[in-house]
Amino acid sequence: MDRVFLKDKEEKRIRLGHPWIFDNEIGQFQGPCADGTSVEVMSKSGLFLGRGIINRKSRITVRLFTRNREELIDRAFFERRIANACALRAAVFSPEDSYRLLFAEADLVPGLVCDRFVSTDGDVFLSVQFLTLGVDTFRDDIISVLREQTGAKGIFERSDVHVRVLDAFTHTGSFALNAWKGGAASVLAVDISDTAVETVNTNIALNGAAGTVRAQTADVFDLLKAADRDGERYGCIILDPPAFTKSAKMADKAYGGYKEINLRAMKILESGGYLVSCSCSHFFSAEQFYHMIQNAAMDVGKTIQFLGKYGPAADYPVLAGYPESDYLKCAVMRVW
Repeated sequence: MDRVFLKDKEEKRIRLGHPWIFDNEIGQFQGPCADGTSVEVMSKSGLFLGRGIINRKSRITVRLFTRNREELIDRAFFERRIANACALRAAVFSPEDSYRLLFAEADLVPGLVCDRFVSTDGDVFLSVQFLTLGVDTFRDDIISVLREQTGAKGIFERSDVHVRVLDAFTHTGSFALNAWKGGAASVLAVDISDTAVETVNTNIALNGAAGTVRAQTADVFDLLKAADRDGERYGCIILDPPAFTKSAKMADKAYGGYKEINLRAMKILESGGYLVSCSCSHFFSAEQFYHMIQNAAMDVGKTIQFLGKYGPAADYPVLAGYPESDYLKCAVMRVW
C-alpha cells in the first residue's frame, strides 16, 4: 500500500475528523502514489490516520474515505456507504419525498453528491455529481449501486460545477477565502487599494489558499467592463462595495453606481450563476436597493431568483428610533 506521511504536528485536524489532506501538509510520499489510487495517510511518527484517494494535481491532495485500516475502497465500500445514506434518509423522509441522498464528505463519500427526485407518478430519478477524482474513478460501480439500491428510473450526471468566483471590493478577502473554503475552483479577489490587496495576500498565505485564490489591484468598474469585453464568465460574483453615498442628496448618484456594477456583473455571470450583492449605504434604502437590482436585470434581459434577503446580523443590533443603525443590505440571487 502506498503511503503519504504528514509533516510534524499536522495530524491533529485529521484526528479530529477532517477528511482533507492539503499538499502543504505532506512531508513524504512512499510508493508511486499515482493519481486516482488508494493511499494510507500516516502521521510523521507512523500513526495510521486513514485511507483515501490521492490526486497530486489538486491542492486537496488526499480525501479520506475511511479511518478503518481493514476497509478497502472498492465496490463493496460504496455499497455500504450508499446503503447507510439511504437508511438515514428513509428514517426521516417518506418514499414520496425528494431530498439530497448523498452529501459528499458528510456521508463519508468525498466528492459524491446525489439528489433524489420523485415524479408525480412515483418514479425515482437521481441527479449525480462526481466532484473529485476519487469518486470519478469508481463512476461505473457507483452508478450501478445507486440504480440497485434506489430503483431509479433515470440517473442524470451534473458534474460541471467547478465555480469560478469573483470577489469585488474584497477589502480583506473574507468572501474570497470563504469561497475557497467552500470548494471554489478559482477565486479572484479585487480591490482598488494596494494596501487592501497586500492584506488579502497575507490572508491568502496564512490560510494556505495560494493555489486557488489570487488578489489583484484594479478598479472594479473597469474590471467588470473588461471582463465583459473579453468574454470572461464567472459562476459566482460577490459585490460588497463601500458606501456610495454619505448623504441623502447623493442617493440618485449612488443608485447609478450600484446599478452599474450589478448590471455588469449580471452580464458576465454564467447562466444560473450566483450573485451576492451588498450595500452599506444608510441613505440608499432597502426599497431603492431591490428596485435597483430589478432594473439592472431588466436592462440586460436577465431573470433573477432571490434566494435570500439579509440585513444586520445579531452583532449589529438595530435601535428603534435610530434608523441609521439599520443600513446593511445583502441579496443572494441566481441569475438566468
